[in-house]
Amino acid sequence: MEEEKEKKRWSVAYTKHIKQKRKVYHDGFLDLHISSNKLMLYDESDKLLECRMLRRDEVVSSAQTLTFAAYFVDVGLLQSPYLNFSDARKKSNEVKPIDRSLSPSQKIIR
Repeated sequence: MEEEKEKKRWSVAYTKHIKQKRKVYHDGFLDLHISSNKLMLYDESDKLLECRMLRRDEVVSSAQTLTFAAYFVDVGLLQSPYLNFSDARKKSNEVKPIDRSLSPSQKIIR
């Protein structure tokens, strides 16, 4: 429990295509260890991809893009420390109803 209080976790979309025009994004997680100011990027299966130190004037928040040495990371929602991370993943994978106001091509893209 103490470890969870010292750590924040965001759901993120990351890409290793830094210079390409068409980037392919993947889902993952970003952990911030508050005591050491260490940012750790994980893929969907909790495999560590890269870590770096948070700069002194840098703050992590939703809807922000962070730069790692080999990845661009779009920060999503902060996850609740009381939820089991696998439960949060299941909720995000639930089928969502299709919005009827979308065009047929937009429905395919979704």
